[in-house]
Amino acid sequence: MKKGSTLFLKVVILLIGIGVLVWIIWFPQTEGRAANLDLISIYKDPLIIYIYISSTPFFVALYQAFKFLSYVYRNQVFRKTVGNIKTC
Repeated sequence: MKKGSTLFLKVVILLIGIGVLVWIIWFPQTEGRAANLDLISIYKDPLIIYIYISSTPFFVALYQAFKFLSYVYRNQVFRKTVGNIKTC
């Protein structure tokens, strides 16, 4: 794989991660049920807590994919990294 391709994929992974992070921070404040609540009450909502808990494996998988691309860039692809991504 060319070095430019791995750099491009790293940038895409980073942008996806930033986009999702911005969305999960911004979403609770605009959600219909929490429109008139204060900030602490918004983040105590069970739906919001579930979103944050369920996003954790997503960010772990993004990190593992980023690490995998670093190995590809250095021509050191390891099976363990692929297995970690598969389990996420």
